[in-house]
Amino acid sequence: MLLRRTIVGVPGTQTIISATIHNNGATTAENVEVRFGDFDDHIATEIIPAILPGGSETVSPPPRTWTEASFRLITVTVDPNNAITESDETNNSGAKVYQVGEPGDPEPNIVVSGSASAGFCDGTTTGYVYGQAVYDFLIDGKHSYQYPVKGGSVLVSVIYEGGTFHSQTVTTNTQGSFAVSFPVPGEAGDEFSVEISVTDGTPSGDWLRTIDVTECTDLWVHSADIVFSNGEPDPLDTVTITATIHASLDNPATVFDVPVTFWEHPPASGKTQIGSTQTITELAPRCGGARLCRRSSLLAIASGSKLSM
Repeated sequence: MLLRRTIVGVPGTQTIISATIHNNGATTAENVEVRFGDFDDHIATEIIPAILPGGSETVSPPPRTWTEASFRLITVTVDPNNAITESDETNNSGAKVYQVGEPGDPEPNIVVSGSASAGFCDGTTTGYVYGQAVYDFLIDGKHSYQYPVKGGSVLVSVIYEGGTFHSQTVTTNTQGSFAVSFPVPGEAGDEFSVEISVTDGTPSGDWLRTIDVTECTDLWVHSADIVFSNGEPDPLDTVTITATIHASLDNPATVFDVPVTFWEHPPASGKTQIGSTQTITELAPRCGGARLCRRSSLLAIASGSKLSM
C-alpha cells in the first residue's frame, strides 16, 4: 500500500487523501475494504470493487478539513476485518504524517530501536538486524511513542572500511517492526557498522550500531518452552504467554540484545504479531556439564479475542 499526500494542508481548506492499494497475490481481490484514520479517529471507509493480481487501485475518501494548524497522523488499513484470505497480513496498513498550516509544536520524529549481530559460520558470515520504528509526537505537552510507523521505508546499510559494503530496503509491518539478514564483510574478529534509516516520506529516524563479527552462536525455543496462563480461555479473556529461550553450551560467548517476537497464526488470515518485539539483555553459556545454558523468560500479553478459539 502506498499512501500519498495530494494537497498541502491549509487550515480551513479541503484536503484530499489518496491511497494506492496493491494486490501482490495470484487471484483477484474483490470488495476490498479500505479504512482511513486520523490518529485514533475513524475518517471514512471506502470499498474497491476489485483489484487484479499484480494490479493496484487508488481510492480517496471525501475531502477533509482541519480548522487549526496541527500535525496529523493519517493511517490507511486494508481489509481491517480480515475478510480476505491473504498470504501476508503484516503489510495491510500504512501511515504518514500530514502537516496542516504552521503548528507551534515541534515537528514529529521517528524513533528507531534495534539490535544487530553477525556470526562466522562454516566459512561464511551472515548478519541479522531486527528493530521497530515509532513516531514521537508531542501531545498535550508530552512525548507520545504509542504509534508505530506502519509501511515505512527502511534502508539498511552495512558500512565497512569507510564505504558501503551492502544496502537494501524493506518496509515496516503493521507493528512498525522489521527484520533483515545481510552479508557481512570480513571474518570473525572484524568490525563493521549497521546504519538504519526509517521514513514514511515525511519525518525520518536513524539508528547506528558498530558490530563485532563473532563465532556463531545457537539459540532455540521448543514447543514445550511456550506456556499459557490459561489453557482454556473464554473469548475476551487476557492470556499471558511465557516463552523460555535457550542458548547452547557450545556458544563461544555471551549473546547480547537477543530480539524475541511473539506471533499468532489465525487459520484464515496469515500471521499477526503479538505486542512489540522484546529484547533479552544477555544469554550466557553455562560452564557446567548441563546441556542447556541459563534461561531467560519473556512475557507477551495478547487479548483472547485475537486468539483462534
